[in-house]
Amino acid sequence: MAKPAPEVIRLSPAQLEGLVAELRAHLPAAVFELVHTALLTLQWVLEAMELKTTTIARLKRVLFGSKSEKTAQLFPQAAPTPNGAAEAGSSTPAAPKPKRRGHGRRGAQSYTGARKVDVPHPHLQAGDPCPDCGGHLSDKTPVRVVCIQAQPSFHATLYQAQVLRCNRCQKVFTAPWPADALRAKYDPGVGDMLGLHRFGLGVPMYRTARWQQDVGVPLPASTQWELMAAAAEPRQPICEAMTQVAAQATLIHTDDTTMRVQSLRREIAQAGEQAQRTGIFTTSLIADLGEHRVALYFIESLREVYGYDAQAREQNLSDDQRLRFHQEHSQPVLDQLHQWMTDQIEQKRVEPNSGLGQAIQYMLKRWERLTRFLKIPGAPLDNNIAERAIKSAILHRKNSLSFKTLRGAKVGDFFMSVIQTCRLNGANPFQYFKTLREHAQEMRQNPFAWLPWNFRQTLDALDSS
Repeated sequence: MAKPAPEVIRLSPAQLEGLVAELRAHLPAAVFELVHTALLTLQWVLEAMELKTTTIARLKRVLFGSKSEKTAQLFPQAAPTPNGAAEAGSSTPAAPKPKRRGHGRRGAQSYTGARKVDVPHPHLQAGDPCPDCGGHLSDKTPVRVVCIQAQPSFHATLYQAQVLRCNRCQKVFTAPWPADALRAKYDPGVGDMLGLHRFGLGVPMYRTARWQQDVGVPLPASTQWELMAAAAEPRQPICEAMTQVAAQATLIHTDDTTMRVQSLRREIAQAGEQAQRTGIFTTSLIADLGEHRVALYFIESLREVYGYDAQAREQNLSDDQRLRFHQEHSQPVLDQLHQWMTDQIEQKRVEPNSGLGQAIQYMLKRWERLTRFLKIPGAPLDNNIAERAIKSAILHRKNSLSFKTLRGAKVGDFFMSVIQTCRLNGANPFQYFKTLREHAQEMRQNPFAWLPWNFRQTLDALDSS
């Protein structure tokens, strides 16, 4: 129970002096000095608070000392002498306490691609009696520590077999190769990792080749292409299955960007005016399947509208209810915006070739498509998800300028489609490629069971069978 607040008694300076004189006559000298000091401190605190000449923080520093002063600075620990005794007056600070391992900014569960090493107890195991009290030991959640090492993107192992020759018969004896040395020169995962570098991160092959040359493991650009093509072509059934699944979606976002394919550019140049193909584009499609999404790659008034759409989502409106909601609230806003833009052009209030004039004309030409969410149930307000996805192709174009052949473009389409679909569904692209490689026969028989969002369930079913 909290104590009641004490009664506040105000004493004038004359009354305080009289109280001090009376106490001096009745108290021992040592006790009187303590009481006198306490009374003076209390008087100073009350006057400072009443006159507002100080702050709470300053009062705390005056009464209790500064918090910035460490105990080790105020009361330095004595340094041990050779005999084990502490030397008085030593100012040697204590060694800082080491940071406990396993308490970094990112939890161990974030490192899904880390190699896991189980560390058993050297002397005890589950079910053994406790060495201290005799109880039974049981397993608990293991303590985890993450160690990260630097290494090249692609490293090599050089095997050297010992060779012995007889000095009499000259017969040669060569050490047998270990099983790992008899495998192919390039691990199958190299093509997958190259695909992630090239089409997931936009790293050109010549840059990867330069990096590998610097770390002493050469990987020429021509070799990189051969390995990526070999990795992509056997897995085309996955892209075909993704395409069929995406075709059943009720909502598909699409966007495109120009892309250069050198072989097609030569064909267009040679055909001249008779060329049937006049432009080359990479098109991205994002199919919304409800719980899952598929990514495929093939060669101020508006703020109010977005606010209304957010309200519709918060209210969990159906597609038809959302359509009526937008027609009631967003339609008047957009009609007013359309009329304003039309007036700007027709009444020549803006220069048609200016930045604003071109933006207005761009929107007016595409007004029907931009406002389909007012006519079609479930239509989105924008195409941002497809525009974000097309950045993979733009990054590739920016860093590499072009594809060399149409076959190269198809390989790029495969990697970009699978990598982006894995990202949309929370799957690790490299682990997904590894799973497809290890279960190639099952994947070809039923690719729909090995899509990025259900391959783990398929693996679990195989393990339990």
